[in-house]
Amino acid sequence: MEEAVEAARGALGPSARILAADRVRSGGVGGWFARERVEVTAEVDDAPGPL
Repeated sequence: MEEAVEAARGALGPSARILAADRVRSGGVGGWFARERVEVTAEVDDAPGPL
């Protein structure tokens, strides 16, 4: 999970605020063979900087 948060910060910049990071399982049969992934929700201030 830490890797996903750091990847999001790297992609969005240091001013990105991480709002949530959740483990999500999908697929599989009866819980078996499900794939696990991490979803990161972030907020970025896209107000224009000074010119």
